[in-house]
Amino acid sequence: MSTHRWITVPGKRLRILIGEAVEWQGHPAYQVIAKQAQHHGALAVLISRGIEGFGPRHHLETERFVEVSVNLPISIEILDTIEHIEQVLMPLAPLLREHLVTLTPVELLLEETTGS
Repeated sequence: MSTHRWITVPGKRLRILIGEAVEWQGHPAYQVIAKQAQHHGALAVLISRGIEGFGPRHHLETERFVEVSVNLPISIEILDTIEHIEQVLMPLAPLLREHLVTLTPVELLLEETTGS
């Protein structure tokens, strides 16, 4: 019989703020980042589109006017151990240089299954 219990593991939350229209190597940058995270076995990836926002250049993008809402803000969050986060980050460094990137410590709550 197997039993379940919760354990906490130190981890990191990598958050990348990027414009929806940003491309890298001919593909939407947010898709490239998600595939890189998947390739390295990231625990979780969430991509959210903002309805309004600006980045380091302070150019406001908004969803209010459909004809100008071509570069809405995208927030990409990747949760994993620091080792996996570093593996995701290294090949993306050239892409991420011009975008806002944060790294926050988190406690990952994982289910541990034991038993026979």
